[in-house]
Amino acid sequence: MLFPMDFDALVETARMGMNKTGEFALHKAVLSIPTWYFIAQGQGDDVQPLVGAVEGVPHVLAFTEEFRAAGFADILGRQRGGAAPGVLNMDVPDAMDYFKMLAEHRVEGVAFNSGDYAFAITFTQLNAAAKG
Repeated sequence: MLFPMDFDALVETARMGMNKTGEFALHKAVLSIPTWYFIAQGQGDDVQPLVGAVEGVPHVLAFTEEFRAAGFADILGRQRGGAAPGVLNMDVPDAMDYFKMLAEHRVEGVAFNSGDYAFAITFTQLNAAAKG
């Protein structure tokens, strides 16, 4: 696939589809990019990607592009009245391995991007797309 991808358009297509084809294409597209970006939580050697909740279910927050992560970090910094947290990045295979550890701690998926074009994927769905 060519980069950068228009993830906003992919999300819109997945939402409008009457079947799982658009959703599966979105999952495959997110797996095809080389790097995912995360909001840093913690300090020093204890820095980890931020985990939030989607409909009350723990999800790690990730971003398809660095500018999206940086923008969300800026918003968090302003909301908290301090500096923006850092942005981490991981190659997708490393992130998938990291997600296995998160699953052991009851994190169930990954929430990508923010705002109107945010989308969430359970680890089960992500692993199925990686195999399919």
